[in-house]
Formats: sequence, structure tokens, C-alpha cells
Amino acid sequence: MGSQHVANVLWAFAVVSYQPEIVEPLTIRAEQLVFEFRPMELAAVIWASAGAGWSSDSAFLRSASLAATSAVSAFRLDELAGVAWALARLHMDGSVFSSACLERCRAPGVWQSLTSPELVACLWALAMA
Repeated sequence: MGSQHVANVLWAFAVVSYQPEIVEPLTIRAEQLVFEFRPMELAAVIWASAGAGWSSDSAFLRSASLAATSAVSAFRLDELAGVAWALARLHMDGSVFSSACLERCRAPGVWQSLTSPELVACLWALAMA
């Protein structure tokens, strides 16, 4: 099963509030593939995991956070906002991710292109980091 399929299934389980223990074999596979996930897949899985209240102690979520941090430049702004919110909601150390986001957002016009909800999510996540 490739990264897109794993990400889609994990997202679906998180959205319907299945606990990660039920999908543990899939999270093990996801951890193996996490650095192959596209930014959209990472953002979706991290966001859904936070929304479902999954534990940040998960090896997969720790790996996903590292993968997201290394891929900051590839994320769309709405994905950055979603990941920043999710890491804060999961009470994960998002300081490196937040620093990378801030660096990316220093480019002219970036902050201005965020929608109001994206801006609020980013600012809240940065305050929580």
C-alpha cells in the first residue's frame, strides 16, 4: 500500500474517531512511508489525528511532525496553517516547525495571502508553540 492510500485510510479512521490502537498496523506502515508522503497527505493525516484526539506519543505522529518540518517549503499556506494548528492541539513540540513556518512567511505578501481562518490558526499555533 503506497503513501497516498495509507494517508487516505488513516485520515478516514481519524475522522470517524477510531482510536489509533485499532489501526496500529496501518500506523506502523505509515511510519515507514512518512517521508514519502506528499505535503497534502501529511497535512491531512496530522490534522485529522489532532481532531480525533490521538496521542502525540504515537511514533507515527512524531515521524510525521519531523517529515512536515522538513517539507515546510512544499506546503500550501492552508496546509501550513492546518499542520501548525494540529501540532499545537496535539501538544507536540512544534517550535522547529513554527520557526520554519515563520521563515517561509517572511517572504513579501505571504501573510497577506492567508485567509482569516488560516491566519487565526497560524497565530494561535505560534502562540501555543
